[in-house]
Order: sequence, then structure tokens, then C-alpha cells
Amino acid sequence: MASILEPSALFSQVATDTLYVTALVASVWGVAAAFKKKKTQPDVWKVHGKYYDLTKFLDKHPGGSAFLEIAKNTDITALFESHHVHDADRIRETILPKYEITEPEAMAKGWIPIEGAPEWDFSKGGFFKETQKGVAEALPKSILSKHDWWYDSFILFAAVLSWFAVYNVFFNPSYKAFWYTVTFFSRVTVVSGAGHYYLHSGESWREIFWDFYSPMSSWVWKYEHCISHHIHTSTQYDLQMSGPRQIRKFPGTPNPIRVFLLFGVSPFLTYLKNFGTFVETGAPLKYYLYKVPMFVEFIIAYRAGMVVPYAIFIALAAIYSILFLFCSHQLPEQQLAVSAKLLNEKHLTTAPYIKDNLKVHPRDWGLHQMMTSKDFYVTGNYTFDNFIMIIAHNQVAHHFFPIFNPLHYEVVEEVISKQLKKFNLPHEYIEKRSFVGCVPELVSSLCHHTLEDFHEIFTGAAA
Repeated sequence: MASILEPSALFSQVATDTLYVTALVASVWGVAAAFKKKKTQPDVWKVHGKYYDLTKFLDKHPGGSAFLEIAKNTDITALFESHHVHDADRIRETILPKYEITEPEAMAKGWIPIEGAPEWDFSKGGFFKETQKGVAEALPKSILSKHDWWYDSFILFAAVLSWFAVYNVFFNPSYKAFWYTVTFFSRVTVVSGAGHYYLHSGESWREIFWDFYSPMSSWVWKYEHCISHHIHTSTQYDLQMSGPRQIRKFPGTPNPIRVFLLFGVSPFLTYLKNFGTFVETGAPLKYYLYKVPMFVEFIIAYRAGMVVPYAIFIALAAIYSILFLFCSHQLPEQQLAVSAKLLNEKHLTTAPYIKDNLKVHPRDWGLHQMMTSKDFYVTGNYTFDNFIMIIAHNQVAHHFFPIFNPLHYEVVEEVISKQLKKFNLPHEYIEKRSFVGCVPELVSSLCHHTLEDFHEIFTGAAA
């Protein structure tokens, strides 16, 4: 273990190491860019059944080019509707027609494997579109970035607190490793939540919050989380929820080993896979440089003789992420039960759900989000839960409209509740469950089930 340096010596050493790391990261990008595959077909974006060539619009897009670049050659209707709450119809009528093209003979292969994926319904007057209209009226567009300062201030405070823990400032030196781990883990909960929010809210320098927290790049997470997971949540086309299927491939494996594979091995294999995707998909240089702070954090831990606590911190963060992801989404057998209860039939492929002369299309995207996402609480205290889990209390609202700050999700939930009553849908979808109570059920489900069950739900046929 490295010897502990004085603050001034540590700062000098870390500054030097940072320059080396930055140069190395930039060099990796240069090599990856040199081997980037050349396009053989024009890029196409599909919205509401029509095709557009948005190549010339990439640099004009107010939310930045990353989302469009990553989602090219796919159907981006759900992404478009959920991220343009206030002006989706206006953009569809006035801007998109400028880039419309005839249907291509064959779309170039997108990064996200969604061949055969269901086309979600966004009919005017439907459950999702009515909810979107209500939220747009309740939350004006001007509030979207109103609370950025709150995240900035708290993350700075948490970072300083972590530094104090390293040098025993205000902390008992006998418990240095303990305080280091606790303060870093406290910071990571906030940074991950803030970074998660900024991944959805367009390109900005604040995306670095995610890269500061996670070994996975914000560029890749836009691809797997924002575009794959948020559109086809908990289906076989959801890349982020594919872990259980891999574990299922080990028939006869005792449950304790499956749990170890999920929480001990899977995160690090995922990190390696994400790095491959990061390079293969040609991420811009800035997304490579966003990873520098995390390398610097490791350097600080190493120079301060805190490698073991840092490793514990990374392991806890990985386990925390997996628990959060799977506890906040319906698992296969839960999904089957919910869909059967809602539609009183096995599959969602027949007639629309009709009750008291109100119709909800079985592929209404809002209905899909209601059935696959679930809210939970950690302590039952809203403020504390939003500190620890950021969006734990409001996972359903987040899946409907991820561009909103968690401070606004209560308003979104109120609108959703009104629409549930209007369409006579069960209000239980936004009833909160205990996070602690979910964990045993989660582990048991992941040991015995696979996401391939979803194929039957959405297509009516076995995978």
C-alpha cells in the first residue's frame, strides 16, 4: 500500500498523474477513432411510422447530437414523445417534415438490436398522450433546469467531505477507512442520481457526474439505459435488464452461486462489455475525457493509502446499482400476473382494454410503463429517500417523463393518478413498496426466472 502523503505533496503528485492519465485517455480515443467503421448506408430515424434523415439536424438539436447519433436507424417515437413533453406535436408538425424521406428499402443496422420489437401506441386521446398533456400544463418548460444549482452545491459539499475523511479532518483517525467508505458511498448516491438525471436531459457538462460515479461511460449508458431500457422496459429488447437471462443459462446451479454471479461477477463483466461498446460505437473525445475524474479519484485513493476502502466503495456501488435497478422494475412473473389482472387475458395482443366505454390500447406506451416500473421507499421518509435513492419514490413518474428533475415528480404522479381514474385503470401501480421487503423477493426471482418470458407477453408467441 502506498505511503500517505501530505496534502501539498499529494496535490502535486495527483496533478502530474492527471496529465498522464488525460494524455493516455485521449490516445485511446485516437486509436479507436482511426479504426471506426465507415458507413455503408445512409442513417435513418423513424418517428410515428415515418422516416427522416436527421443528419443535417444533429448539430441543430437543442438537446445535443448524442441522443440522435446513438438512436439512429431505430424507431425513436417513444424517446421523442417522452423527452419532448411540451412540444412533441409542434415539432412533429413543423420541424420533422423538413427532413422526411421515403421509406428506405432497408434500414442500416442500429446499435440497439430491436428487430421485431413492438411498436408502441401514442394515439391522440390515449392514456399516455392525455398524461403528457396534463403534465405539460402542470409543469411549464421553464422549470426543467431550475434546480441545477442544488445538485452542483451538494456534490461539491460531498466531495469536500470525502477529502476531509481521507485526511482525518473532523473525523477520528482510528476509523479513517470507515469514514472514507461511508462518505464516498454517500456522495455516490447523490452523484449517481444527478448523473442519471442529466443523462436524460440533453448534452451538458453535468453528464460528467455520471462518469465520476460509474466505471461505465455516460455515452454507453445513454445507449443502454435511456434508449434501450426506457423505450422497451423489461422486455427482451431491454439491454439493461438482460443479466438474469445470462444467469439462467447455468441450469442446476445452486441459488447461492447464482446470487454470487449476479452481484459479484456480473457488474465487472458488464463494465468490460460497456468498454467494448464505448470504443466500437465511436464515442466523441469528450466522453473519453469525462472518465478522467474517476481515474484521478483512484489515484488519490492510491496515493493516500486508501486502495482497500476505494475497492469496497466500488463494490458497494455496483451492488447498490443492481438492487436499485431490479427492485424498481417488475420481474417476469410479476409482469405476467399484472397483465393478466389488468386485461383478464394472457397476452396483450388482442382487443383494446375496455372498461366503462373508455379504451386503452394494449400497446399504449404509458400503460407499458405503468406495468413495468414500480415505486418503493427506503425508510418511508420522502426527503431522506430522495437523498439515498434520488428517484426511488417516483420511478413510475421517471419512466413516463425522464427529463424532469426528481423534485418535480410528485406533480407528475398527481397527473398520472388523475389519468388512472379517468381511464379506470388500477391505482395500485403507483403504490409504493418497501425496498427492504423487495430484496428477498428480488433475489429469489432472479434465481428462478428469465426475461425471455416477456416475449410471450408482447408477441403472444414463445421466444
